[in-house]
Amino acid sequence: MSDGTSSTPGIDVAAFGSWLAAAHPEWMGSGGAGLTATRLTGGLSNLTYRIDGAVRPLVLRRPPLGHVLSTAHDMQREFTIISALAGSAVPVPTALAYLDDQIGKLIEELDRRHLLDHTIVLLTADHGEEFGEHGMFDHGNSLYRPSVQVPLLVAYRGVVPQGGKVDQPVTLRDVAATLADLAGLPGGVPGSSLARFWLETDSVQPRTESPVISEVSKGIRTPPWYPVSKGDMRSLVQRGQRYILDGDGREELFGLSDDWERHPLPVTDSLAPFRTELSRWPWHR
Repeated sequence: MSDGTSSTPGIDVAAFGSWLAAAHPEWMGSGGAGLTATRLTGGLSNLTYRIDGAVRPLVLRRPPLGHVLSTAHDMQREFTIISALAGSAVPVPTALAYLDDQIGKLIEELDRRHLLDHTIVLLTADHGEEFGEHGMFDHGNSLYRPSVQVPLLVAYRGVVPQGGKVDQPVTLRDVAATLADLAGLPGGVPGSSLARFWLETDSVQPRTESPVISEVSKGIRTPPWYPVSKGDMRSLVQRGQRYILDGDGREELFGLSDDWERHPLPVTDSLAPFRTELSRWPWHR
């Protein structure tokens, strides 16, 4: 971060807040309070700041304000180590800003080399994160929406319309079929191309929708209040609702308008279509 009007040297808090609100609005919370930054000592080679005012405290790291040495102030090295340890027993934070910046540099370099017009760019993730919405943090502990909903961006100049937005839930199962379709490769890839959302013709075959199913295996050494501690879990999205089947047979139903899934709907015989659809797709480990 560059110096700005912030009273904390080395970080422009207002600029950081604007970026966070645009790139990760889920971290901003609902209070609307401004962010504050506090310089932390003991950061060794790079400057370290604690950011308060978001959903949870954030840590921002940057090279020193003076002379920068590539061997001592390598932010990519920090990001690589943190990313490698993610999901392990070692407690590390989730890296946010560095990855966004590197993706931007990649896009700019492709454009500079006149390759972007012939490059399919697809950005997504393999899981979401919980930040205490259901008394849990991290991922792999449940199938609540914050754990399974991820971004999916597709860009291909001259082929995929710019600025489009699809509100309908889709599945990562369709990513391979989408890439194959955009690249003009023969069919046979499992899933359905997502090009059906921007094409006006019937050229995409098949045009059937893949089921939006999520699965997580029984947790090992997980706290007993974590849903995954009771066994394998599955979830299904259809008809504007999300159905979750716990390992102990407990069922939950949420409307898609309930972003954080804090208001379960009544469990009635209306769940029969969800049970039938899940039974058509055997569990794959």
